[in-house]
Amino acid sequence: MTVRALLHRWHRAMAARPAWTLGATGLLLVLLGLLCSRVTLEKDVGALLPDGPGSPREAARLLGEFGALNTLVLDLEVPGTTRDELAERGAQLADRLRRSGAFSEVYTGPSTRQMLAVGRVVLPRRLYLLPDPAAELERRLEPSRLKESLTALRAQLASPQAFAMKGELLKDPLGLNRELLGSLGGMAGDVEVHRGQLLSRDGKHLLLATTPRQSALDTHASAALLVALAQEEAQLAPGPGGPAVLRAVGGPRFATESAASVRFDVVLTMLTSAAALLALFFARFRSLRLLLLASLPLGFGMLCGIGATVLLQGHIHALNLAFGAVLIGVAIDYPIHLLNSASVHGAEPLERMARGLEDTWRSMWLGYGTTVFAFAALYASSFPGLRELAVFGGAGLTAAFVATLVLLPPLCARWGPKTLPGIPTWMPGLQQRSLGPWLASAFTLVLLVGSVVAVRSLKFDGELRNLDAQRPETLAEYEEVLARFGLRSSGSLIITRGRSAEEALRRNDAVAEALRGLEEGAKGSAPGGIGSILPALSTQAERARRLATLDVPAARARLAEVATGAGFSSTAFDGFWQEVEAVRDGEVPPLEAKDLEGTALEPLLQRLLRCTPAGCIAVTPLQSATPAQAEALSRSLPEGALLLDGGTFAARAVAELPRQLMLLSGLGLLLNTVLLGFAYRSLRLALVACLPCCLGMLGTTALLALLDIPLNLVSASALVLVLGCGVDYGIFVLQQLSGSEPTSPVESTGVLLASITTLAGFGTLVLASHRALQSLGVAVGLGILISAAAALFLLPGLTQALHPRSVRTSTGGTP
Repeated sequence: MTVRALLHRWHRAMAARPAWTLGATGLLLVLLGLLCSRVTLEKDVGALLPDGPGSPREAARLLGEFGALNTLVLDLEVPGTTRDELAERGAQLADRLRRSGAFSEVYTGPSTRQMLAVGRVVLPRRLYLLPDPAAELERRLEPSRLKESLTALRAQLASPQAFAMKGELLKDPLGLNRELLGSLGGMAGDVEVHRGQLLSRDGKHLLLATTPRQSALDTHASAALLVALAQEEAQLAPGPGGPAVLRAVGGPRFATESAASVRFDVVLTMLTSAAALLALFFARFRSLRLLLLASLPLGFGMLCGIGATVLLQGHIHALNLAFGAVLIGVAIDYPIHLLNSASVHGAEPLERMARGLEDTWRSMWLGYGTTVFAFAALYASSFPGLRELAVFGGAGLTAAFVATLVLLPPLCARWGPKTLPGIPTWMPGLQQRSLGPWLASAFTLVLLVGSVVAVRSLKFDGELRNLDAQRPETLAEYEEVLARFGLRSSGSLIITRGRSAEEALRRNDAVAEALRGLEEGAKGSAPGGIGSILPALSTQAERARRLATLDVPAARARLAEVATGAGFSSTAFDGFWQEVEAVRDGEVPPLEAKDLEGTALEPLLQRLLRCTPAGCIAVTPLQSATPAQAEALSRSLPEGALLLDGGTFAARAVAELPRQLMLLSGLGLLLNTVLLGFAYRSLRLALVACLPCCLGMLGTTALLALLDIPLNLVSASALVLVLGCGVDYGIFVLQQLSGSEPTSPVESTGVLLASITTLAGFGTLVLASHRALQSLGVAVGLGILISAAAALFLLPGLTQALHPRSVRTSTGGTP
């Protein structure tokens, strides 16, 4: 018994038992729905790229671990208040936020006790923080610099508060403390510390740096947190100059807005696709019941695609889930071809569906096979996002195809309309507009040559932020807040790993030495790494030994000579030289991490040095580097150090797109050609069937190049799909040309309807606010449009020009 005969028997049994059929179908859909309910939605765009050491995904994880991704910056403005009043309001707000339990840390600013602790712990060991203390002291003893330092010191001694600090001030004749405290303060931004709070320089804004307990990527928690902060803002008492304003910027807000945008886009594209299909089915078949029945394979396709992804990896990316809108346009091709073919038969409903299935049996199997082969080609990619798309799309289309063969005929026979409208009267006229053999050949040649020439100017966009859904106004507000407090976003990290904190710090000190050796401009601006506040013990010991190269008696005499002329006694700075000798002789203990506990530097230490049972990581943050700067940095870094720059690594990864695009396209085309060559027993017919999708892909890339629209990670993957989806049109047109009635418009009508439904799925993605989905809609929409036009208007003439022998024999028969 053949497969078709077995299916026909099942169809009769299922049509005779409609209640059992519906019950089993509903139960299966419910079980698949329960499986899909376990899915976790991935929203990180970096997850689309390859993982591993030094990858953008690792950079994102480390940014999250070290607080950059999860930091929520709060900017409090109470118009008309004084500095004291604003500081008091900020302290009250910080206390309420801490008691809410939603934050693991709310940093307001160093208290007086913490500032005094820094002076007590760090200043006596300040020489350990100088890369080369002996050389630094020599430079500061130059006459011009020495006179400047002593003049500044005399001004300090003349101030009223100097009476209680005279002894400490005289221990710093060379201005070491002023520059050290200035550099440490600069690491926190351009802020004013007032009563333990961080104020902007104009005293009108107060800064709170918070770290929520939940990850920023937990968008439900982030959304709830932003709602709570909005409620907190509404409860703030107004100031004399107007209502209080609480601005929240940072990772949690970006993640929340991006997730909301994706959810809106998914709903929008689904609804618009459904509306387009509703209009199409009503216009062609005059029956909305058929649309509901034809949607069952789509439901199975979506649920099975998600279910297969859940079983394989437990999560699915939001962009791939949005690909479900595309799946609507592709998977419904199978019901459309079946119903369109059945509409020309006048038998009773079940027999009509059986004849339609027999007419389209071979073409649907070949179309399904070529599409699945295109998804299989995607699985060969090194990009996790493309492999996930291959699993989701391949499993979904397989389920939709099986549901079309098994469920659609008996359900349409039992609950569909008794009669179906025939082929539209205008379709034969449209079919007659196909180009003749020589004109079609010339037009195809011009398209191929022109596309190959134009595609050479195609640009590739490797910037991940251009795929995200961040609102421009949110980004502008974020930059405004950072600028207000002199904060710098570190887009790059240099990380050093070690089995212990000492090993990680020692390697980090080697990084700092390498950065100092680079020419200015060859590196990004560094806000300051862990080495500026806590060098490794071995580094501090080496710096102490370098002090032995300093001729202390001679240096002491040089200072005394200039100091005496400036009005100081010859013994005024004996305390300073005693400190130098004590550090040189190892009498001053080196600085350790435990010494910074309870000081103003403890929060910074916790961000830049992290230890786990697996080891320790020390971090030096940098502002984003250009690709050239990143390359220079990478070459100069010592062993064990790694530069993580999300933009640079994304650009390198996406630079692989042209090569992978060619490989995957070639692989998909080869698989399709082999399959069709085996089915048709003719290589020429196989190539003719693949020609529309090739023209679609080349034409799309050429148009993108001419319109100066760059190709990105998402739209590049779409081009490979055009190979699988577009070849279906060539298959069905060849089926028509080889049939007993080559001028029959049945298959051409099916191709036209299938292309319209696919455009309804892909085209609606252009309405999305998510730029990645927009690029997907543009690329695939163009590819499908060009492929369908090539199949309908070029393929008949090309087939006639090639004069394939025994066309009817080659394409007819049973597989």
